[in-house]
Amino acid sequence: MKSRGILLAALLLAGCGGNDNLASKLVDEPDFVPEGQAKCRVGASQDKPLIVEWPSGERADLEARSRQGGLVVVRYEGCEMQILSRCKAPGAYAYIPVTTKQDTLVIQNEDELYANLPVGAVKLEGKLQSAGSLNVTMTLVGKFAADRFDVVDDELEGACGGATHVVVGMNVGAFEFFAGGSAEVGGGVTVGEVGAGAKSAAKRETLSRDGDTKACQRASTEDEGPPAGCGASLRLEVAPLTAPSVQAKVKPPPTELVCPAGTTLTDGMCQPKISRTCPAGMKFADGRGCIPLVAPLQAAALPTKGSPVLGPDSAKVTIQWFGGYQDPFSRKANEILKVVMARHPGQVRLVFRQAPLAFHKMGRPAAYAALEAFAQQGDDGYWKMHEALFAMRTFDEAYIRKAAERLGLDMARFDDAMKRGVHKAKVDQDFAAFNAQGFRGTPTFTIGKDIVTGAQRAELFDLAIARVIAGKDGRQLPTPPGAASTGSRNALVEMHWFGSFQDPATAKMAPIVDQLIAAYPKRLEAVWRNHPLPMLDRARPAARVSHVAVRGRGWGIVRTLLDHPNQLSDAQIVHHLAPLALGEKRVREALAGGKRYETSIDEDLADAKRFKAARVPTFFVNGKKLEGPQTLGQLKAAVEGALNP
Repeated sequence: MKSRGILLAALLLAGCGGNDNLASKLVDEPDFVPEGQAKCRVGASQDKPLIVEWPSGERADLEARSRQGGLVVVRYEGCEMQILSRCKAPGAYAYIPVTTKQDTLVIQNEDELYANLPVGAVKLEGKLQSAGSLNVTMTLVGKFAADRFDVVDDELEGACGGATHVVVGMNVGAFEFFAGGSAEVGGGVTVGEVGAGAKSAAKRETLSRDGDTKACQRASTEDEGPPAGCGASLRLEVAPLTAPSVQAKVKPPPTELVCPAGTTLTDGMCQPKISRTCPAGMKFADGRGCIPLVAPLQAAALPTKGSPVLGPDSAKVTIQWFGGYQDPFSRKANEILKVVMARHPGQVRLVFRQAPLAFHKMGRPAAYAALEAFAQQGDDGYWKMHEALFAMRTFDEAYIRKAAERLGLDMARFDDAMKRGVHKAKVDQDFAAFNAQGFRGTPTFTIGKDIVTGAQRAELFDLAIARVIAGKDGRQLPTPPGAASTGSRNALVEMHWFGSFQDPATAKMAPIVDQLIAAYPKRLEAVWRNHPLPMLDRARPAARVSHVAVRGRGWGIVRTLLDHPNQLSDAQIVHHLAPLALGEKRVREALAGGKRYETSIDEDLADAKRFKAARVPTFFVNGKKLEGPQTLGQLKAAVEGALNP
């Protein structure tokens, strides 16, 4: 969809009396612009503009874009805001219900107009003069709030040229924006013709309206979303993007750093020295250490003996959880799994495998403590220590020891085990299994032959469990860090697409994948995997460029390159990617080569070989392999099969 410029008005929300009114809650009152200042400016007050005067088509576009995954990105300068419909920022919105509130705004002169509607004031001057007043009545039921406010511009994905802000909040409910008439501010709202004492006898003229106030009466503070008919956007909250160059300026020059013994200067930071020498049968991989040269075990074949278990031995489904106690995502997953286990009583057994990551300093001591509880008190003691460790917010050895004391462990035995590293071998064994599977982050779960990565929604675990019970589970591919993806990051279905730039068959699949994502915006995530064909001279340089955007936000790069399969010279790639504002220097560095980019491509090729993706394009839909070009119908059938095992 082609972006269109949208003029926004920042409307003052007056309260309904007292300190508990709408203005004192989600809709803070903007500052008045004194006479003599510029009538059009973006200041502190305008970071929360009302949008009640937007045309219905533009309001619908905004709402649709906000539901397609990621955060909405805008160009917001002076008196103009433009929704960048083909751009998104990392993050997600969560609904926060509030006690239903009603409020009214009345604008009666030009000063109030420019104070409250600076960007729409020019077009509304004539309407104000003829009608005598402009009025807004609003019912607020909640807010969609972003899970992050600090977005760096090189995290953006898509056509993001000119981006300045991300939308981090949207107040929702119902409203009416009208000219003339009358509005009584207070406990109730009265509209109609202007009374005898008013400047004008103009009749009420509705300028825009959205949402149903009657529908809003059904709202409660327990809602997971606004009631049907009461989800109209009233006001946006925006936050400026952070430029990488600004961050770079505050970093001390690497030459000023003196690293302590045992560390080395890497990327401007002191990091531990790592031996790149691996035992026979293994190789060194950046960020992963020594990994096997041989193909990994199947998920279902992973041994569980000697690991703590929660749930009956007769359970139909075994979930193996590779996690660490200092990992915040494992902590989040712990709460999700409580819900999952409660939903499937007697059907699921949970096995915890120790995978403390190297940069979590207290990860291994916590794992040793949990295993000592297991050694002394069995499964029951282990899971009690498990909960105590995840309840920690500040990790230190003293807290871990107190948790052991509260559990009633033999403290002399506990101290001896911690001092001698009695459980190191078990942790090393679990971590070796983690590496052997090619896993790259925690938490990671094996559910039958399926793999689930990250602290996903309970519904995704429900789906994987149903697949195992139905005998339709199939090995899913782990998603590499930094892989380009589109759709919902917490989708129930994950599709890995192995393709090659410069390949006509791969390029023809791009619009079909777009249609597939549009059909399943919240239930499907598509992940791009590079499989550059050696006979195509520009395939590998283009593949390197696809990794310029970090943190899995490079889908815009992938789609742009696929749109130009025959125009992939260095100069053409730089030209095509210019609207994405990636930075020409970074793009040219990737084109010239670089170990980081080559390693990412090699990992994709290793997965292609491991899962027998010999040709392009090849798709894996929750583990189901589809070779060669596919129709939209064929891909939809695979997704439906994954959703309904």
